Amino acid sequence: MDVARPKPGRAARFRRSIYVAIAVVVAGGVLFGATRLKPAVPTVEAATIWPDTVKLGPMVRQVRGLGLLVPEDLRWIAAASQGRVDRIEVLAGTTVTPDTVIIELSNPQLEQEAEEARLKQQAAEATLANLRIQLQADTLQQRATVAAVESEFQKARMQADMNEALAAKQLVSELVRRQSQLDAEQLAIRRKLADEQLAARAEAAGAQIAVQQSSVDQALPLRT
Repeated sequence: MDVARPKPGRAARFRRSIYVAIAVVVAGGVLFGATRLKPAVPTVEAATIWPDTVKLGPMVRQVRGLGLLVPEDLRWIAAASQGRVDRIEVLAGTTVTPDTVIIELSNPQLEQEAEEARLKQQAAEATLANLRIQLQADTLQQRATVAAVESEFQKARMQADMNEALAAKQLVSELVRRQSQLDAEQLAIRRKLADEQLAARAEAAGAQIAVQQSSVDQALPLRT
């Protein structure tokens, strides 16, 4: 049969309320204190660290292990042309400089082309030297012509001046005076034309030398 349970008294309910309030206050204080705590410093075992003084300089790390040491990046050096490897001067892993010879290659066809280019350049240089000599000789000849015309003009000019003075004293006829004047004017025209021909010849010689020099310059890369 059912047994009637007595109801708690007022004092018991009051004590229970006090206990609950105390528990809530304690839990809140613990939670607040936990939020105010700083993170704990991580700890390590002394056997796992190497204590030492801080120093300035390179830090060498040596790692030993089994297997092959493979580089992360590979850089291939490609030749400008095909060839056969005659000799290997430097092995892999050796420190090199910009002027270090790594391997020696040979290509008979390329060597033949280089020899042909060298001969072609020598021929172009010989042609250029011959052209310079020829143009120099032509220039000297033209200068001699200009000098001869200049000499004839000066003589004609002097003769015209002399006949002008003699005609003023009526020692020579008017025909002789005019003839000497005409000779001097004609030689003046010839002198001007000779000077223009000399300048044109010099300009043409410069153009011919430039054309031949370009042929020599075109052969220079093949030679190197």
